[in-house]
Amino acid sequence: MNAILLFLNFLTVYHARFPLNVQDTCKVFETPISSPFREIDNYKDYYVRFSGNDSSDYQVLCISMPYDDSYGHLVYFRMDDSITTSEVGTAASMKKSIFLANEIEKVRKQLEVIETGGYGCICNMNAYTMVYSICIIKKQKNIVFQYQGINKNILALKGNEGERLKNVITLIRSLRRE
Repeated sequence: MNAILLFLNFLTVYHARFPLNVQDTCKVFETPISSPFREIDNYKDYYVRFSGNDSSDYQVLCISMPYDDSYGHLVYFRMDDSITTSEVGTAASMKKSIFLANEIEKVRKQLEVIETGGYGCICNMNAYTMVYSICIIKKQKNIVFQYQGINKNILALKGNEGERLKNVITLIRSLRRE
């Protein structure tokens, strides 16, 4: 039942750009950038900080949330002139890192070559448990990249699908340094 509700919610958000024959193909498709199609509960503080911060040079927010509201995984990265930090972990246990000057330059170069636009992926709608994943990259006030997936975290994309978003995937992996 959760799968049906999540899929219907997804369709209502994207109905203007997608025909109703969107299928569980597990392929990445292009979509307009919009608000998350699922409410973010366990990581709401991070999402509010991300949404309200228009002064950071770059921000990255990637969340994987099981649909049963159990804890998933989060990466929140913020790059300012004064400090560059990353927070990685679950809602119950977050690790905060401060980046050194050489690391900041490496991440900045990665951010300058990321893919832009909105992307989505729907996989295995018959799964016993559902996981919603979102990854958003913001440059100052503007969202430049967004991925929303059902049962497919952006880091799990492989083959042609992974190649399509390889720069973002590489960036997220480097930010997850736990």
